[in-house]
Amino acid sequence: MKRRSWLWVLALLALPRVPACSMDLSLADPVGYGKRIILDIEELPAKPRRWSKSQWYLAGGIVALTGVSLLFD
Repeated sequence: MKRRSWLWVLALLALPRVPACSMDLSLADPVGYGKRIILDIEELPAKPRRWSKSQWYLAGGIVALTGVSLLFD
């Protein structure tokens, strides 16, 4: 029972630190945003060619952990 009360206390302490949500969902520059998305999609396949060795190890580790977790699931 004590453990649950500590969780409530931590949740209440963290609550004021959560930023308020803004209801303004409009985009400042929708055309620029669309252009940026298109450029990112065009550039995405070329990104792995510039990865360093450590980035390849990280990506391989994530794929391996995902595969192992799927086997256990």
